Amino acid sequence: MEKQELTRREFLKKAMMGAGALVSCTSIARGLEAISETGSENSSTEKSNRPISIYDSLISKYSKKQGFDEDLIRAQIKQESNFNPRAVSSEGARGLMQVMPGTAKDLGYRPEEMFEPEKSIEAGTRYMRQMYEKPNMQGREEWESVYLALASYNAGYGNIARAIGAINSANRGKRTYTYYITSKRTRTVQVAHLKGTPETWAGYSKALPLITGKRATETIGYVEKVKKNFLEYKKARQ
Repeated sequence: MEKQELTRREFLKKAMMGAGALVSCTSIARGLEAISETGSENSSTEKSNRPISIYDSLISKYSKKQGFDEDLIRAQIKQESNFNPRAVSSEGARGLMQVMPGTAKDLGYRPEEMFEPEKSIEAGTRYMRQMYEKPNMQGREEWESVYLALASYNAGYGNIARAIGAINSANRGKRTYTYYITSKRTRTVQVAHLKGTPETWAGYSKALPLITGKRATETIGYVEKVKKNFLEYKKARQ
């Protein structure tokens, strides 16, 4: 039986086009061709070339600009807003890529601009790239950096950095891990039971509930759903 899932290394090769520069890759560079309203969809070639959303050209433009495979960004948008440019979350995130107002301002946009598809995709891909380039993301297998960047996009980099710190402390034999909640307030969590946990996204996700509580489930699910969307988009092109 033909293997249906990509390995994690294959996922990386398709998800990231190099940490420093764009890499030409046939499986990534293959474009989508528009089909006419009267065109036939009988052949597999026509099906694989069919546009996935009306935002394909914008997704392609800004994902390539930031060094990501367009299907990774497309998979994020599917999970974030289901391609609804007017989407607003309960926490106030807006647009296709659900950018928070404060993040929009930090990136140089007005919050209301996040309802504009192009501005939302441009801002979201820039923010994703910022997460990918954080210090704790470096020096790893690149697919690990992609997972951690996705988790940071969802939960905030500070929370992912704390989860990383908790596992690092446990593996150094520490029984507790203390981190700052504010500039003056700290919180201490028990981490002895996490000793021996792999220093990977799979391992850090075990510490995330200590940091974000019940929301950890959302973040862990988010990463898995984006990956699932990504693999489905890639499979559709085969």
